[in-house]
Amino acid sequence: MCEDIINGLLFNNRYYIPSEILSLILSNVDVKTLYKHCTLVCKLWNAIIKECVCKIKCEQELTKDHENKYKLQWLREKQYPYYVYQIICVSNKSFYKNLIRNPCGMERFNYWILDTERRMNNFTIEDCTLFDNNICKIDDELISSNVTKCFTIRNCELGGRLQIIDLYKYGLTQQFIDEYQPPIYVSEWYGCRRDNITCIYILYAILLDANYEEMDSCNCYYSFHGNNDRGRFGSFQKVQHIFKDYGKNVRYVYFYSWGRGSTSDSEGWWNRYCGPKFTNANVQLFYPNDTHLDKEIDEYSQESYHEGCLNHCKLLYNEYIPNYWG
Repeated sequence: MCEDIINGLLFNNRYYIPSEILSLILSNVDVKTLYKHCTLVCKLWNAIIKECVCKIKCEQELTKDHENKYKLQWLREKQYPYYVYQIICVSNKSFYKNLIRNPCGMERFNYWILDTERRMNNFTIEDCTLFDNNICKIDDELISSNVTKCFTIRNCELGGRLQIIDLYKYGLTQQFIDEYQPPIYVSEWYGCRRDNITCIYILYAILLDANYEEMDSCNCYYSFHGNNDRGRFGSFQKVQHIFKDYGKNVRYVYFYSWGRGSTSDSEGWWNRYCGPKFTNANVQLFYPNDTHLDKEIDEYSQESYHEGCLNHCKLLYNEYIPNYWG
């Protein structure tokens, strides 16, 4: 063999290690060292790491947990180029992780921009563990997720909260987003008291490009009034949406939810927090081709014809984007 070609496989100029064995050895090196140092050893090592080790590292991480087996399936369905595995490997903690900061109010209002109609204290944080079936029932999924806090709006007032997520900060490149369109999952739990007369909840999620222009949106409007919807009062419910095939140039996820509600209790109504409750706001990135939640998503909530809040949300979007980014 030509020594230049096998240079990276020779140790002490004597011992030849097949590239397959070297790949397995390098797959035990931590990600930071692998990409910062090992790729610079020689051209052959750089090629082996890109062509083989990236994929091995991904599979190693996913096989550590039995719950990750379905994720491994999506990766094996297609043979992706090395940079896809590299992004997934390097940014592994960015996938299937909630990118919303302080989703349940455990840190009060940190990381949120609050939109209030007349008062800055329209929101409060409530302890869900103190609720009972006469106030607002907690779903088993929330209990299993250890959700103990929620945001609540003052009675008869309007309130909303906003976060904007920059996907570049989580290791994604524009090439990866444009070519492989990783599904973007958004969800939130909303609820109201059993004695509410009305309860309105809206989730407005937008995918934006680098210039903050809208690329795709989900507008989900839910309004419960009086006895007609009494069966849905007094409990938390989940709204969710998955963005797919959203086109090129997406960079930001704009997450905004708001609501208004009133209770039948007239005593001190102006100073009580009896409006809608929000908790566990969620934005996640999935691996390309992942369809494991498709059957669970309510098709009605996938539609974008919820015109009830479209104009209001867009006005707020236009108002808060410049302030948010300074």
